Amino acid sequence: MIACSGCDVVLGLQRNSDDAAPIDDGHDEDGDSLTDLVDPCPADAGDAVDSDGDNVGDVCDPDDRPIDRRAYFEPFARPPVDWTLTSGAWTYRDDLLASNAIGMVSTTEHDVGQIDHATFEATFDATRPVFSSTGVRMTFADGTVIGCLVNVGGGGETLNIYLGQTAQQTTPFSGGRALHLYVTHVAADNSIRCRAREANGLPTTINFATSIAASANKIAIVAQGSSIEVQSALVFGTR
Repeated sequence: MIACSGCDVVLGLQRNSDDAAPIDDGHDEDGDSLTDLVDPCPADAGDAVDSDGDNVGDVCDPDDRPIDRRAYFEPFARPPVDWTLTSGAWTYRDDLLASNAIGMVSTTEHDVGQIDHATFEATFDATRPVFSSTGVRMTFADGTVIGCLVNVGGGGETLNIYLGQTAQQTTPFSGGRALHLYVTHVAADNSIRCRAREANGLPTTINFATSIAASANKIAIVAQGSSIEVQSALVFGTR
Protein backbone atom coordinates (compact mmCIF):
# COMPACT_ATOMS: atom_id res chain seq x y z
CA MET A 1 0.00 0.00 0.00
CA ILE A 2 1.18 3.52 -0.76
CA ALA A 3 -0.45 6.56 0.78
CA CYS A 4 -1.56 9.32 -1.56
CA SER A 5 -0.66 12.61 0.07
CA GLY A 6 -3.53 15.05 -0.26
CA CYS A 7 -5.88 12.29 -1.48
CA ASP A 8 -8.76 10.67 0.35
CA VAL A 9 -7.76 7.10 -0.44
CA VAL A 10 -4.96 4.66 0.22
CA LEU A 11 -3.98 2.87 -2.95
CA GLY A 12 -3.80 -0.90 -3.32
CA LEU A 13 -0.95 -1.64 -5.70
CA GLN A 14 -2.09 -4.73 -7.56
CA ARG A 15 -2.98 -3.86 -11.18
CA ASN A 16 -0.23 -4.37 -13.74
CA SER A 17 -0.40 -1.36 -16.04
CA ASP A 18 1.54 -3.24 -18.74
CA ASP A 19 -1.60 -5.29 -19.40
CA ALA A 20 -3.47 -2.20 -20.54
CA ALA A 21 -3.00 -0.27 -23.78
CA PRO A 22 -0.66 2.70 -23.28
CA ILE A 23 -2.32 6.09 -23.06
CA ASP A 24 -0.73 9.25 -24.42
CA ASP A 25 -2.05 11.76 -21.90
CA GLY A 26 0.35 14.49 -22.97
CA HIS A 27 2.71 13.99 -20.04
CA ASP A 28 6.31 14.96 -20.87
CA GLU A 29 8.63 13.79 -18.08
CA ASP A 30 11.86 15.31 -19.43
CA GLY A 31 10.33 18.51 -20.86
CA ASP A 32 11.68 18.04 -24.40
CA SER A 33 8.30 18.53 -26.15
CA LEU A 34 7.95 14.80 -26.88
CA THR A 35 5.23 13.11 -24.86
CA ASP A 36 6.31 10.08 -22.85
CA LEU A 37 4.56 7.63 -25.17
CA VAL A 38 6.66 8.58 -28.21
CA ASP A 39 9.86 9.80 -26.54
CA PRO A 40 12.83 7.44 -27.24
CA CYS A 41 14.31 8.43 -23.85
CA PRO A 42 11.38 9.71 -21.80
CA ALA A 43 13.49 10.61 -18.75
CA ASP A 44 16.31 12.29 -20.73
CA ALA A 45 16.13 15.43 -22.84
CA GLY A 46 18.41 15.66 -25.88
CA ASP A 47 17.75 12.14 -27.13
CA ALA A 48 17.34 12.73 -30.89
CA VAL A 49 20.36 10.62 -31.94
CA ASP A 50 19.68 6.86 -32.29
CA SER A 51 22.85 5.37 -33.75
CA ASP A 52 21.75 1.72 -33.76
CA GLY A 53 18.20 2.36 -35.01
CA ASP A 54 16.37 0.53 -32.22
CA ASN A 55 14.14 3.51 -31.30
CA VAL A 56 16.06 4.03 -28.05
CA GLY A 57 18.05 7.28 -28.07
CA ASP A 58 21.80 7.08 -27.51
CA VAL A 59 21.63 9.09 -24.29
CA CYS A 60 19.74 6.26 -22.53
CA ASP A 61 20.52 3.22 -24.73
CA PRO A 62 22.16 0.50 -22.59
CA ASP A 63 23.56 -1.41 -25.59
CA ASP A 64 25.04 -0.20 -28.89
CA ARG A 65 23.40 -3.09 -30.75
CA PRO A 66 19.81 -2.77 -32.08
CA ILE A 67 18.27 -5.10 -29.49
CA ASP A 68 16.67 -2.79 -26.95
CA ARG A 69 12.98 -1.98 -26.68
CA ARG A 70 11.20 0.09 -24.09
CA ALA A 71 9.30 -2.45 -21.99
CA TYR A 72 7.93 -0.24 -19.21
CA PHE A 73 7.90 3.43 -18.21
CA GLU A 74 6.39 4.97 -15.08
CA PRO A 75 6.66 8.77 -14.79
CA PHE A 76 4.53 8.81 -11.63
CA ALA A 77 2.26 11.35 -13.30
CA ARG A 78 -0.61 9.95 -11.24
CA PRO A 79 -0.80 7.81 -8.10
CA PRO A 80 0.69 4.40 -9.02
CA VAL A 81 -1.49 1.34 -8.71
CA ASP A 82 1.03 -1.35 -9.64
CA TRP A 83 3.91 -0.86 -7.21
CA THR A 84 4.02 -2.99 -4.09
CA LEU A 85 5.34 -1.70 -0.77
CA THR A 86 7.71 -4.28 0.71
CA SER A 87 9.19 -2.20 3.55
CA GLY A 88 9.13 1.29 5.04
CA ALA A 89 6.72 4.01 3.94
CA TRP A 90 6.11 5.60 0.53
CA THR A 91 3.94 8.59 -0.33
CA TYR A 92 2.73 9.85 -3.69
CA ARG A 93 2.73 13.63 -4.19
CA ASP A 94 3.19 16.13 -7.00
CA ASP A 95 4.38 13.78 -9.76
CA LEU A 96 6.75 11.96 -7.38
CA LEU A 97 6.98 8.79 -5.30
CA ALA A 98 8.68 9.76 -2.05
CA SER A 99 10.07 8.05 1.03
CA ASN A 100 11.79 9.42 4.10
CA ALA A 101 13.91 6.42 5.00
CA ILE A 102 16.11 8.17 7.55
CA GLY A 103 16.68 5.53 10.21
CA MET A 104 14.93 2.77 8.25
CA VAL A 105 14.83 0.79 5.00
CA SER A 106 12.16 1.59 2.39
CA THR A 107 11.60 -0.64 -0.64
CA THR A 108 8.91 -0.67 -3.31
CA GLU A 109 8.77 -3.04 -6.29
CA HIS A 110 6.94 -3.64 -9.57
CA ASP A 111 6.33 -6.85 -11.52
CA VAL A 112 7.42 -6.34 -15.15
CA GLY A 113 6.64 -9.83 -16.44
CA GLN A 114 9.52 -11.61 -18.21
CA ILE A 115 12.17 -9.27 -19.68
CA ASP A 116 15.35 -10.62 -21.28
CA HIS A 117 18.59 -8.65 -20.91
CA ALA A 118 16.78 -5.91 -19.05
CA THR A 119 18.03 -2.48 -18.05
CA PHE A 120 16.29 -0.72 -15.18
CA GLU A 121 16.83 3.04 -15.02
CA ALA A 122 15.47 5.33 -12.30
CA THR A 123 15.79 9.04 -11.60
CA PHE A 124 15.74 10.48 -8.08
CA ASP A 125 16.31 13.50 -5.96
CA ALA A 126 17.91 12.22 -2.78
CA THR A 127 19.25 13.51 0.50
CA ARG A 128 21.99 11.04 1.38
CA PRO A 129 23.62 11.49 4.79
CA VAL A 130 26.58 9.42 5.99
CA PHE A 131 25.76 5.71 6.31
CA SER A 132 22.96 5.75 3.75
CA SER A 133 22.24 3.74 0.62
CA THR A 134 20.03 4.55 -2.38
CA GLY A 135 19.54 2.53 -5.53
CA VAL A 136 17.78 0.20 -7.94
CA ARG A 137 17.41 -3.57 -7.96
CA MET A 138 16.23 -6.29 -10.37
CA THR A 139 15.03 -9.79 -9.46
CA PHE A 140 15.18 -12.65 -11.94
CA ALA A 141 12.92 -15.63 -12.49
CA ASP A 142 15.48 -17.95 -10.86
CA GLY A 143 15.58 -15.79 -7.71
CA THR A 144 18.85 -13.98 -8.50
CA VAL A 145 18.88 -10.36 -7.30
CA ILE A 146 21.21 -7.68 -8.71
CA GLY A 147 21.46 -4.05 -7.74
CA CYS A 148 23.15 -0.73 -8.38
CA LEU A 149 23.44 1.37 -5.22
CA VAL A 150 25.10 4.60 -4.19
CA ASN A 151 26.43 4.19 -0.64
CA VAL A 152 27.64 7.02 1.60
CA GLY A 153 30.09 5.98 4.30
CA GLY A 154 32.68 7.64 6.47
CA GLY A 155 35.09 7.70 3.53
CA GLY A 156 32.69 9.31 1.07
CA GLU A 157 30.39 8.10 -1.71
CA THR A 158 30.77 4.91 -3.72
CA LEU A 159 28.92 3.31 -6.61
CA ASN A 160 28.37 -0.42 -6.06
CA ILE A 161 27.20 -3.50 -7.96
CA TYR A 162 25.39 -5.98 -5.72
CA LEU A 163 24.72 -9.64 -6.35
CA GLY A 164 22.27 -10.60 -3.64
CA GLN A 165 23.32 -8.83 -0.43
CA THR A 166 27.02 -8.64 -1.32
CA ALA A 167 28.81 -5.77 -3.07
CA GLN A 168 30.85 -7.25 -5.94
CA GLN A 169 32.41 -4.13 -7.44
CA THR A 170 32.88 -0.68 -5.91
CA THR A 171 34.22 2.60 -7.26
CA PRO A 172 34.43 6.16 -5.90
CA PHE A 173 31.51 8.34 -6.94
CA SER A 174 30.71 12.03 -6.69
CA GLY A 175 26.98 12.58 -7.07
CA GLY A 176 24.81 15.58 -6.37
CA ARG A 177 21.30 15.56 -4.98
CA ALA A 178 19.99 14.34 -8.35
CA LEU A 179 20.67 10.65 -9.06
CA HIS A 180 20.30 8.83 -12.36
CA LEU A 181 21.00 5.10 -11.92
CA TYR A 182 21.01 2.15 -14.31
CA VAL A 183 21.44 -1.56 -13.67
CA THR A 184 21.83 -3.76 -16.76
CA HIS A 185 21.80 -7.49 -17.49
CA VAL A 186 24.29 -7.29 -20.38
CA ALA A 187 23.13 -9.16 -23.50
CA ALA A 188 26.61 -9.94 -24.85
CA ASP A 189 27.78 -12.08 -21.92
CA ASN A 190 24.99 -12.11 -19.26
CA SER A 191 27.14 -10.02 -16.91
CA ILE A 192 26.01 -7.05 -14.77
CA ARG A 193 26.65 -3.38 -15.49
CA CYS A 194 25.97 -0.47 -13.17
CA ARG A 195 26.00 3.13 -14.37
CA ALA A 196 25.33 6.43 -12.65
CA ARG A 197 25.70 10.07 -13.59
CA GLU A 198 27.92 12.16 -11.38
CA ALA A 199 27.11 15.73 -10.31
CA ASN A 200 29.02 17.02 -13.35
CA GLY A 201 26.77 14.99 -15.67
CA LEU A 202 29.48 12.51 -16.70
CA PRO A 203 28.74 8.78 -16.32
CA THR A 204 30.52 6.36 -14.02
CA THR A 205 30.25 2.70 -15.06
CA ILE A 206 31.32 -0.53 -13.36
CA ASN A 207 30.93 -4.14 -14.48
CA PHE A 208 30.82 -7.52 -12.79
CA ALA A 209 31.57 -10.70 -14.72
CA THR A 210 28.94 -13.30 -13.91
CA SER A 211 26.42 -15.28 -15.94
CA ILE A 212 22.69 -14.85 -15.42
CA ALA A 213 20.57 -16.92 -17.79
CA ALA A 214 17.09 -16.09 -16.47
CA SER A 215 14.70 -13.28 -17.41
CA ALA A 216 14.12 -10.32 -15.11
CA ASN A 217 10.64 -10.23 -13.60
CA LYS A 218 10.72 -7.56 -10.86
CA ILE A 219 12.25 -4.13 -10.38
CA ALA A 220 12.63 -2.33 -7.06
CA ILE A 221 13.68 1.03 -5.64
CA VAL A 222 15.57 0.93 -2.35
CA ALA A 223 16.42 3.61 0.20
CA GLN A 224 18.20 3.04 3.50
CA GLY A 225 18.95 5.99 5.74
CA SER A 226 18.17 8.43 2.92
CA SER A 227 15.26 10.61 1.92
CA ILE A 228 14.33 10.24 -1.75
CA GLU A 229 11.87 11.49 -4.34
CA VAL A 230 11.57 9.12 -7.32
CA GLN A 231 10.77 10.90 -10.57
CA SER A 232 10.59 8.01 -13.02
CA ALA A 233 11.24 4.29 -13.57
CA LEU A 234 12.15 2.90 -17.00
CA VAL A 235 12.85 -0.63 -18.25
CA PHE A 236 14.44 -1.63 -21.56
CA GLY A 237 14.78 -5.18 -22.86
CA THR A 238 13.04 -7.83 -24.93
CA ARG A 239 9.99 -9.89 -23.98
